[in-house]
Amino acid sequence: MCRCGCCGGAGRGCAGRGCAGCALGLLGVLIALVAWTRHAMHWGASPAERAAPSTADPWLEGLPGRRVRMTRAISIDASPSTVWRWLAQTGRGAGWYSHERLDNGGRSSASHLVTWIPEPEVGDAAAVGYLRALTPGRELVWWAPDDPLLGARSWTAWQYTVEPEGSGSRLVMRVDGVASGVSSRLAAAALSLVDSIMGVRQLRRLRSRCERFGRLGDFIGYLAFRSRASAMARRRRKLSAAPALRLAAAVRWPSMVGSATAERAVR
Repeated sequence: MCRCGCCGGAGRGCAGRGCAGCALGLLGVLIALVAWTRHAMHWGASPAERAAPSTADPWLEGLPGRRVRMTRAISIDASPSTVWRWLAQTGRGAGWYSHERLDNGGRSSASHLVTWIPEPEVGDAAAVGYLRALTPGRELVWWAPDDPLLGARSWTAWQYTVEPEGSGSRLVMRVDGVASGVSSRLAAAALSLVDSIMGVRQLRRLRSRCERFGRLGDFIGYLAFRSRASAMARRRRKLSAAPALRLAAAVRWPSMVGSATAERAVR
């Protein structure tokens, strides 16, 4: 008797067909995830970009554990200075331009350049770690040292480099990490999968923002962002005012009843 629920519930045996279907389905999902991760780990990067040294190589040298290396790249039809301005605000109040429900608390990443965000400096902190290396206008490297990850310890660096390419730019994202501990293999696989899903989307959305910069689409995106922000602010004010309104109504209601009673007595 099958108890896996695939056959519609207990009491109707599936002679193992449902269990076999479950196993094949899970195997298919696993194969798809592995294939996607292998593809996305070096999405868009040329062999030369993959072989180039990383700024984080000396930081990870000598650390025991399983090494993870990923290189992704994308060509952007915008000047390096424009790409840098968008990259410099990433993770510093403007969002990460990836899956917002996972990395930005469900809030949309900024669709315009945020003027109040200062220029990046070494030591700036973010949710992933802190800014350890910086070449203004060209490169910044986020560093997360000795983080717990699925029972292992991990050290991870995210390096973003902007280079001129013809009339546009080339944005290269390098992710280098080490996972150490009993579950280091599992931690390295999880880092590769999650960062591949997040990183590819981030590069695509940064390209979209950069290529729209200064155009009508960017202005419309700015207006939409301001409209959403205003709506959220109004909602927060309404929610914060609700207890006070209920209290005022509770205080006012007896006085209104008393006034009506007094008026009837006069009549």
